[in-house]
Amino acid sequence: MLSDPAPLNRGVRALCNIRQGQVLGEYTGELLPKQDLGNTDDYAFDWWSPNTMKKNGDELQGRSKIAILSGEFMGNWTRFINSDDEDDNIEFEQEAVSGKMRIVVRAIRPIKFGQQIYGWYGDKYFKEPPKKKRRKKYW
Repeated sequence: MLSDPAPLNRGVRALCNIRQGQVLGEYTGELLPKQDLGNTDDYAFDWWSPNTMKKNGDELQGRSKIAILSGEFMGNWTRFINSDDEDDNIEFEQEAVSGKMRIVVRAIRPIKFGQQIYGWYGDKYFKEPPKKKRRKKYW
């Protein structure tokens, strides 16, 4: 299932060649309490707590959903990346950058100049689920 550019989902194209592993930007928005939004915002990602680890590397406490990052009103260009259930060429990853949690947009394969940038928003994003199941996402 592919979300093509339309008035509400504009799409993003590469303005230069992009290497695999290169960070394209940060998904930005307003951090909201998880109960404020429900499932009504198409530009929202779940915000998870980091894992708590012991000194030996064992997991002490698992991750839990603590908030929602909504790009609907305060987002940047990354909110216009369309979704494709087969040809995604970027991933959205929550990670620590300079000691702060961020959602970064990273290329998972080379992207050529002019090629549309596609991410995968998960099975819950579409009103009609894709024909095949995708890899597990953590938001």
